[in-house]
Amino acid sequence: MRRTRTDFLFAILLASFTSFLYQSNACTAALLTLTVFCTFTVGSLRHFLMLWLSAGILALYFIFGQQQLANQAKRPAFTGEMAIRVQRDQLRLTTEGTVSGQGRLESGEKVLFNYQATSQKDLDRFIESDHARWLLGQGEKRPIMGPTNDYQFDFRRYWQSQKVTHQIQLKTVAMQEAKASNPVVALIYFSAPGPFQSRKVGGTVTQSPS
Repeated sequence: MRRTRTDFLFAILLASFTSFLYQSNACTAALLTLTVFCTFTVGSLRHFLMLWLSAGILALYFIFGQQQLANQAKRPAFTGEMAIRVQRDQLRLTTEGTVSGQGRLESGEKVLFNYQATSQKDLDRFIESDHARWLLGQGEKRPIMGPTNDYQFDFRRYWQSQKVTHQIQLKTVAMQEAKASNPVVALIYFSAPGPFQSRKVGGTVTQSPS
């Protein structure tokens, strides 16, 4: 029974800490404070120390991740050649010819992207794609904008909770099939050699129709 209580307090402590870390406000601060006081009700000193040791290790992990995310969010906008790896189910197409979604850069960074197809033939390339692809082309990468008034939904904070800090507006797109470098990498990370790192990934490159 005591072990069950300790495990429950650990879960509540971890949940309250992560809530405060990702959405710090009076409510999450009060919840974290209350949970901290509850940990002192653990009868066993060994369980108390184990509880705080485990929570401390995980807290350092979350803090490190948040610091990396904060540094990533500070990267300035730039224009240049982009390579975004996208799964088929991450693409969203509209009747107006807009292609958008979420993908990963060669570095592994998650980004949002948008592209305006120039014709129906251009849009059909994305419809016909049924597996992972590299989207290659010129584009502008910029930080996701925050709300412009007090009552507007904060998309920047929402996407940061998903570990996404930047969006890319693509001007041109060429598509290349993405192949995993080995079965283990494919299973764990769904990764592939970057098209700018290696051209020996197979598949043909489909250019934007002129």
